[in-house]
Amino acid sequence: MFGVVPLALFLILLSFNGEIFKDKTILVLFLTGGIFNFFYSINFVISYKVPYHVMNMENYGKFTAVSGVVISVATLLLTALISFFQNNFDYFKVMLYVYAFSLLLVVAYFFVTVALKRVNGNSVPEKEEGKINIFTYKPFYSTLFPNFLRGFCAGIVGIIVTIGFYEKILDARSASYLVIITNAVSIAGCLMYSLFAAKKAEMGLLLFSSIGVFAFLPLMFVGKAKKLSRRDFTLL
Repeated sequence: MFGVVPLALFLILLSFNGEIFKDKTILVLFLTGGIFNFFYSINFVISYKVPYHVMNMENYGKFTAVSGVVISVATLLLTALISFFQNNFDYFKVMLYVYAFSLLLVVAYFFVTVALKRVNGNSVPEKEEGKINIFTYKPFYSTLFPNFLRGFCAGIVGIIVTIGFYEKILDARSASYLVIITNAVSIAGCLMYSLFAAKKAEMGLLLFSSIGVFAFLPLMFVGKAKKLSRRDFTLL
């Protein structure tokens, strides 16, 4: 997660002076963003392994659901807080504190991670107990391409509000509504997952949710998009 440090520092510098890199701003943004996403993707894969070492896997579904709800609620509250300050104070001054806060979260992430304690009782192959080279680790390189595609698609979905602004489909108010709806759906999804996980039905859940995403995402391109108003979200 320390891969985010160059990106955060770059954005902090931009908040002080938007012209500091002049015509190189986009290039530096792609470079620092690329560094972060490369290491974040490795962290994402390793995160699948960590639960086997630090928790009773019988509680994995419950922990995943609870953490998903907490993350969604925290995201919703932080988004609302940032929007409030942006509407009342200078944008770049607000974002300066936001990016600085993100650096503090990386430090907190580090200390929380190293504080995790190993638990016994989970089934982990002996050959995987020792240190491994992540680049020769079969689950890493065999899923590298599909994970790359998933990250690419998830990234597009993650910046859907930015795309909406660019295409003039969203304004500040409707974008806030979209963030609220997205987080509400995420909370509901986590709660549903906890129910399915309790019934040991993860395989079916993964299959049908994947089919659902595959089937419904293309519907974004159906019809002609129009600017969303407050009334549209009220009706929704």
